[in-house]
Amino acid sequence: MGGRHMEPEIGGIMVSSTAKPAMPWFGLAFAASCTILIFFGFSFTFFSRVISSLRPLVLYAHVATAASWVILVVVQAALAMRRKLALHRRIGEWGFRLGAFAALSAFATALALRRESVLRTADEARRVARLAFLSIPLNGAIAFSALLACAYVWRHKPAIHRRCILLGAATLTLPAVARIPEIGDGPWVAAPTDGFMLLLVAVDLIRERRLHPVHWIAVPLIVALQQFSAWLFQARPEWWVQTASFLCGL
Repeated sequence: MGGRHMEPEIGGIMVSSTAKPAMPWFGLAFAASCTILIFFGFSFTFFSRVISSLRPLVLYAHVATAASWVILVVVQAALAMRRKLALHRRIGEWGFRLGAFAALSAFATALALRRESVLRTADEARRVARLAFLSIPLNGAIAFSALLACAYVWRHKPAIHRRCILLGAATLTLPAVARIPEIGDGPWVAAPTDGFMLLLVAVDLIRERRLHPVHWIAVPLIVALQQFSAWLFQARPEWWVQTASFLCGL
């Protein structure tokens, strides 16, 4: 078969066996920026809430797998940029498994921590608020899981695959930013995450002169999910409180 042979990739670089893509550094720079922000944000609670006392074991599993996944995305982007395609592909298969464990542990951690938090609270109003808050961590877990699944399904279509992976890395910045003092409780907590997504959109328009379907479908859906999860927490409708209580086994 003629034409350029395109290889699957993780890390935002369109991998070709015959030509280098435009802006080959962008995927690495984007993945590294997301990773730095993620580690910075979670550093504010890692020692005070994770290390200082014994927490549900699934939390430690999630910390290990999620941290490993974002680091792996940076490694994969670097390998793609340096044209180490064979190693890139081999690591990529394990990367999806690691991402799946990170996604599953994210759901389990959200439920375990909510249950623990509610059980420590005697006041009914605070119990309702803490149950309703479940929508916030579930928002991130759902968005990341959907993007990872799409990246796997279309792993042989680099244009789709790389955008899903980079969007997935961007969604992980939201819970990290939420842990930064003076920002996490403010109205602009989602601004850095949305800024990362808008950067991907801008690069699309600059490089391709058009917006790729992944971005015009996924970005509005991610933002809508952010707004819906925030509404569930703030409005605390009865049906959601009951659902959250059921999910937490309460």
